Amino acid sequence: MDKDSLAKSLIILDNIMGVSGYEERVGEEIKAQLEGYCDEIKVDNLGNHIFIKRGKSSNFKIMICAHMDELGFIVKYIEDDGKIRFAPIGYHDKRILLSQEVIIQANKVIIQGVINTKPLHLSSASDMEKNAEIKDMFIDIGTETRKETEDLGVRIGDLISFDKKGTFLNNTDTYCGKSVDDRAGCAVLVEVMKRLKEHDTEATIYGVGSVMEEIGMRGARTATYNIEPNLAIVLDVTPANGIPGVENKDVSIFMGKGPAIKFYEWDPGNSMAGVAVPKKITDALISVAEKYNIPYQREVLINAATDAWGIALSRTGVPTGVVSIPSRYIHTTTETVNIKDLENTVELVLHYILEAR
Repeated sequence: MDKDSLAKSLIILDNIMGVSGYEERVGEEIKAQLEGYCDEIKVDNLGNHIFIKRGKSSNFKIMICAHMDELGFIVKYIEDDGKIRFAPIGYHDKRILLSQEVIIQANKVIIQGVINTKPLHLSSASDMEKNAEIKDMFIDIGTETRKETEDLGVRIGDLISFDKKGTFLNNTDTYCGKSVDDRAGCAVLVEVMKRLKEHDTEATIYGVGSVMEEIGMRGARTATYNIEPNLAIVLDVTPANGIPGVENKDVSIFMGKGPAIKFYEWDPGNSMAGVAVPKKITDALISVAEKYNIPYQREVLINAATDAWGIALSRTGVPTGVVSIPSRYIHTTTETVNIKDLENTVELVLHYILEAR
């Protein structure tokens, strides 16, 4: 495998702004990377990008899905003094938001700003005992009046992203970036589709870059309804340990030990979203991993869900598996993955597809 190609794809995709509902640039980049590797490319009504490789059978369809969107914010109100109030897009860890640099996509102009709240020296003792809430935060873009802010092009409804450039830490295999969730999965999807060009497959393969996963797993559901796959595999990150203070019994997945084959996921706080992966899929993935000496981990995830939920419930139901990429610090600006895990995820998914019947 071309490790440099996979790493380059990850860096490029991670550094694109693609907040939920504004994934077009991510989709266009994936499209550019897959130019010449697919038989057909479609963009559906919601913006899902669908990359098709025709197999021997048009009736046997496998869908491979990675969501393109990232967490972000949206401009909610502009104060008289020019400060910007914002609302979250997706589920944020509010503890990490203060002092973050952000960019606002304002009418084709990029505006830089910083998130803040009442500073330490002006806070009361009771203020200091509270965790800052998003409703109390604002973005400062250097203006002093609402008119100045509006003159720069900022309007209610403009989208906001973290201003953070990803990088490999100290020339190690560990990559750190703002939207590794789920541009890591997108990079794997690109590499799998590229390598499939060298093979004749039994199934017709649909690679899907889905939209709006972070706000309710919306895009994958509609894409699945249109494609009507016989089975599907979701590529997404999953929480990894190696974090001081976190016990192995709570998180038993680690970076650098291979992709995680998911057996079950459930988010009781999100309308009971989740999926129990069919045994025929987990058995097949494990069989492939062991046959080709691909390191893997076994995963059960509670308090989170993926696109697998929406895919599995489409039409009369779709058998759906999840291959997870271990990642530390998910839903922060410093999400990390190990490039070797991405490489092994590519190998696992590729061989699974080639042996699927």
